[in-house]
Amino acid sequence: MPDEVPKRILSIQSAVVSGYAGNRASTFPLQLLGYDVSALNTVHFSNHTGYGSFRGFRLTAEQILEQYEGLEENGLSCRHGYLLTGYVPGEEGVKTVGQIAESLREERKRMGEGLMWVCDPVMGDQGRLYVSQGCVEAYKDIIRSADVITPNQFEAEILTGLTITSLPTLRTAMTALHETYGVKHVVITSIQLPSHPDHLICAGSTQTPGKHVHAHFWYQVPKQPGFYSGTGDVFAALLLAHLDAGSLEEGGALEIAVGKVLSTLSSILSRTRKAMEEELRTSVTDIARDDKAEKVRVSRAAELRLVQSQEEILRPPKLGWLKPSVEWPEEMN
Repeated sequence: MPDEVPKRILSIQSAVVSGYAGNRASTFPLQLLGYDVSALNTVHFSNHTGYGSFRGFRLTAEQILEQYEGLEENGLSCRHGYLLTGYVPGEEGVKTVGQIAESLREERKRMGEGLMWVCDPVMGDQGRLYVSQGCVEAYKDIIRSADVITPNQFEAEILTGLTITSLPTLRTAMTALHETYGVKHVVITSIQLPSHPDHLICAGSTQTPGKHVHAHFWYQVPKQPGFYSGTGDVFAALLLAHLDAGSLEEGGALEIAVGKVLSTLSSILSRTRKAMEEELRTSVTDIARDDKAEKVRVSRAAELRLVQSQEEILRPPKLGWLKPSVEWPEEMN
């Protein structure tokens, strides 16, 4: 509705001038779904780091906090009922984001309103840690206040000290995240298991209030060839959009929301892959290219086709193969 006041999200994460990563990947889908997004950037880069070279700068913890304090001074911060956080550079920066989350939650509480915080604890991927150990410890502290966390497999292993090699160990890791950090809703993404070599697993879990029982589920999604930057940022943004404070209290809400996110994201990646293959096939190749130039050519072609995927963002398609499972058979180790 044109005159309806939109729900407001404060999104604290990285930004690029060209392409899609961080706030650039999150803002468009959220706006398309009717959310008013306030983007507080933690880095400003020309392009994502997958290109191999980039220009720009990282903001200090003080600069991140200064932006938020400007919102506070003008009575703007308290208008945000949702908080989305992604990549933050440095240990002090992570701590500052935790402070901002607590301050915003208190502001909302004084107004008699709630806050839903979706935290993507960006620390590394595929066995490689690209933040300091201090950042890891800071994340272990601040995620205790989050409502939903979305670590990938490697990040979940870092947070729990467990190795995820099977469905049973995956379930154990999710339970550990609940019990160690008190987080109510957990979604682990990009899980690669020997038992599912051609698929990625995405699993979620909700801690039942007042009980030690957890509602676990998992999806399997066919692997897409290639590397696509920004998928985790889109995932977290869409997850927030398909959840709200009320629906989170209902049984099965997280499972349904994750299914919608995976449906949309799978469609975006399929479109991106097809467009990428066509672009690489038809782009000029009659000049000598060194490895760096080829990496740039591939990275440019692999940028997510978000604008072209508006229909799938607005209305997640029903994919026959995308079905949740709540079975955790031991023999699938």
